[in-house]
Amino acid sequence: MMTQENIEALELWSTQGLRPGGFLTRVLCNDLFGAFAVADLDNRADLFDIVQWCYTNLPAGSHGSEEKLTAWEEKKQKELEPIGDPLKPKIYVFINAGEGTDWVRTVALAESGHQLAGHVSSTDMWAWHDIGLSSESKHDLYQAHYPGGYQLVRVDEPRDHPGVKEAIRLNQLLPKE
Repeated sequence: MMTQENIEALELWSTQGLRPGGFLTRVLCNDLFGAFAVADLDNRADLFDIVQWCYTNLPAGSHGSEEKLTAWEEKKQKELEPIGDPLKPKIYVFINAGEGTDWVRTVALAESGHQLAGHVSSTDMWAWHDIGLSSESKHDLYQAHYPGGYQLVRVDEPRDHPGVKEAIRLNQLLPKE
């Protein structure tokens, strides 16, 4: 019987393009030998149920090979649009360090210059999730700063983004805590 943890990981893959761990990624790539090589005892015993669940529940383009996984990941990443009312104050979320490495640092910077949140994640895709762009994570902090509402904006090139540049300038003017 499949674990709830595996179901949740595969649902996040399906809906948000967040790659699961090594075992499930190998299953999604149809890498049977690789999946068995890294599977723990429970996953080995559940492999048939996991494959059946994937076949029944996952969109066709989301599994089958590494190329399909990469294409699915890119598709889902493009779907991450700004969240909230565009007329409300903006909170810029961006990767601040480690892009393309094993650890990625993400920042949420209010247009007022206040840094509202930061997070260290294992991948770029998880970084967007963990900072709240594709989840409810950190939204309590955002709501506390902007109780009247806000718009969460993903910024891929913070050095070139005028809103981020202005927020950084304002941040440098804030009193040091």
